[in-house]
Amino acid sequence: MATEMDATSTTPSPRSVMQWKPEHDAIFLREVLGSDLYSTCKGSSERGKIWSKIAEKLNEVSSCKFIGAPKSLRDRLKLLLQKYKQKIKSEEIASGIDPEMTEIDVMLEEICEKEEVAEEEDETKKKKVKAEKESAQKMRLKAMEKLSESQKRKDSNEDARPKKSRKSIANAVGYLQEMSKQEIALRKEEIELKKQEEGRIAHLSEQQLKMQQDMLQMIQQQRQNQQRQQQEQHRQQERLQQQQLQTMQSILTQQQQQSQAILALFEKFASKKDS
Repeated sequence: MATEMDATSTTPSPRSVMQWKPEHDAIFLREVLGSDLYSTCKGSSERGKIWSKIAEKLNEVSSCKFIGAPKSLRDRLKLLLQKYKQKIKSEEIASGIDPEMTEIDVMLEEICEKEEVAEEEDETKKKKVKAEKESAQKMRLKAMEKLSESQKRKDSNEDARPKKSRKSIANAVGYLQEMSKQEIALRKEEIELKKQEEGRIAHLSEQQLKMQQDMLQMIQQQRQNQQRQQQEQHRQQERLQQQQLQTMQSILTQQQQQSQAILALFEKFASKKDS
């Protein structure tokens, strides 16, 4: 059976190694959150196929150049999550308060939550499957023991109690049939539970995606408000400077008018004195 490693074992050549920038990480994390990556089992071929689809979509992006195989994307996500957890831990210890979240931090936090939910669900499924297998194995062993005991009794008492031996074998066969029916019922129940779980995960993914979109919209709104405030402050400063300039021009005009009036008065007195 193919595994996630088999489906994504292509290794990029040295010349195809890319330099990751914040814009690459943002686009990459959006693709991860928009996929059904965490609705599949870790290490499964289904998860490997989703990684391949993510790689294909990134290679089609025109705004940023992506180069690499699914394995390099998994390694990048692992590195981003490690750095994010270390950053959050160090900032909380240093400041004692929640650190300011960037857009990439918001997406990494959501991915961490999805990973935790997926790991818990995988562990629950593993325990349930293990318990069902152990129960079925016990039932098979019990049925085989009864069948063996019945066969022994038949061999030792074939002449004395043939009817009872045949009845014991029939009971054992019936028990095996009943056990088989129970195994089939358990399998159907497991399939139904899996469908319900997939539906719940899909619903959870939709809710988390909406929360992410709301958070991003809020961040964008805050940035727009800050830009508007800065623009308004700039306009107010320009208006104030213009008012100051007009005031200075008005004062200068008044001074010129006063000087001209005084000069005209002196000239008038001087002409009268000469006459």
